Amino acid sequence: MAKKKIDPILDFPLINEARHIEQSFISEHTGYVIPSYINENLAHTLRYYQDAAIRFFHYSQEKTVNRPNHLMFNMATGSGKTDLMAGLILYLYQERGYQNFLFTVNTNSVLMKTKDNLVNSSSDKYLFSDKIEIDGKIISVKQVERFPRIIDQNTIYIKLSSVQKMSDDLFIQK
Repeated sequence: MAKKKIDPILDFPLINEARHIEQSFISEHTGYVIPSYINENLAHTLRYYQDAAIRFFHYSQEKTVNRPNHLMFNMATGSGKTDLMAGLILYLYQERGYQNFLFTVNTNSVLMKTKDNLVNSSSDKYLFSDKIEIDGKIISVKQVERFPRIIDQNTIYIKLSSVQKMSDDLFIQK
């Protein structure tokens, strides 16, 4: 019996829809330009595919029908996922008013690398500019173990945790 061939190209309906909308002449999303505050506050300039990922993310957030609750960025190792996440933190902070961000990773070594990327401003790997400024306001990034009840204006809070620690925090009585 002949084996059934598997099509290596996967169908991603949201991406297909976003591409169609972006190419449409009658869409208000056509020609969406990444806000300047993103590239101005990142240590690296986004590559064209990271730029496209932010544009598609923007479309998913502006969608009024069937807005997705969860999204995945399917990107190869070394393609700049963490740079993209830093850009999306700025986008969500400015456009949606989010100040609390939770990152879970699978190993402690990845946790330390992510800490250097997102919260350790003295690290060579830090992904934000030395001074984050949006609309004339200086924004600080703080690592927290617990998100504060009273949130400071112009502050992004990031909690970094391994999956194991997160599980322990949720299910072990203290």
